[in-house]
Amino acid sequence: MKIDRSIFLHILVWVAYVNILVLTIYSFEELTVAVERASLIAAVHAFIFYLNADYLMPKFLEQKRVVLYVMQLVFVLALLMYGVQRTSVMGDFGPHPSFDKFSEKRFDTPMGREMDRKPPPLQRFDRKNKPVLHPRVIGLTISSFLALFISAIYFNVRSKKKKDEEMLKLRNESLEAESKLLKSQINPHFLFNTLNNLYYLASVKSDLAPQAIQQLSEILRYTIYDSDHAMVPLDKEVAYIEHYIRLQCLKEEGHINQVSFKAEGVDGQLMIAPMLLLPFVENSFKHGNLAESKEAFIEVNLATRGSKITFHCKNSLSDREGAKDKTPGIGMKNVERRLQLVYGVHYDLYVNDSKGIFEIKLELNV
Repeated sequence: MKIDRSIFLHILVWVAYVNILVLTIYSFEELTVAVERASLIAAVHAFIFYLNADYLMPKFLEQKRVVLYVMQLVFVLALLMYGVQRTSVMGDFGPHPSFDKFSEKRFDTPMGREMDRKPPPLQRFDRKNKPVLHPRVIGLTISSFLALFISAIYFNVRSKKKKDEEMLKLRNESLEAESKLLKSQINPHFLFNTLNNLYYLASVKSDLAPQAIQQLSEILRYTIYDSDHAMVPLDKEVAYIEHYIRLQCLKEEGHINQVSFKAEGVDGQLMIAPMLLLPFVENSFKHGNLAESKEAFIEVNLATRGSKITFHCKNSLSDREGAKDKTPGIGMKNVERRLQLVYGVHYDLYVNDSKGIFEIKLELNV
């Protein structure tokens, strides 16, 4: 059976505290008395510590019921000290017997014996007029306030830690929900673009329509069964991109040689967030100019080195203003936000749009 680390730490602290008390009291008491008294003091302090930290402060002080908190505290302390005074563990009201021994030793010297000196008689308390509180009980009461102070610090530190953990949990849940939402938006966005391509092939009665449907089925299999996981093997993500490029090339049949895709060092060991790279490829086909020029191109390259993935996507742009849909790409915006949520500072994204060429370079540390 495993003991919680915090419980073990508390036990260790209290055992150490009892040992310190025993050693302190043992300097002027017998060992048995020292152990009994140290155990009682530690028990009182522990009771006050946990009662204050686990009950009084959460129930009264945290709820702004200060008067009730003080009343409960005074009542508990008074009851405890009364109970302690009723025990015999705290000792007699009079001077401790060790004082007699100390006095005898003080006068038991050659000079004292020569002068026949004796220690003065010790004045003891008259039991009929004994004080209401034992001096040691008063000391225990004062030290109990120190236990209260430490328990208040413990309560505040524990409360702050708990609140920080709850805030972190809520933040992680919020980020996870946002990431799932962004990923779910990519699916219909991609499907919308693909159906447009299928519609085009069907409208021209192309024999390539069945191949396009087959490629689409492979893509949908990935999006339905694999993309629901937080991470997927890199080789599956690469296969997903390959199916998409083949599907697009069916539409751009006459320009298939202008599209290239290379993947090096890909295996199933490296993991990546699903559907993370496709929006960059989609963007290249959407805003490229394959149909306008034989010099137009789309280049997609992926390479790995250790735990680092480098993805490079580059395409030529149309010279004609308004030649392509200028609607901001949902996929591009989403993938940038997903990179922030999933990878934090463990990625670098470079975007360059100049001289009729648009390119992105993404470096992931996975």
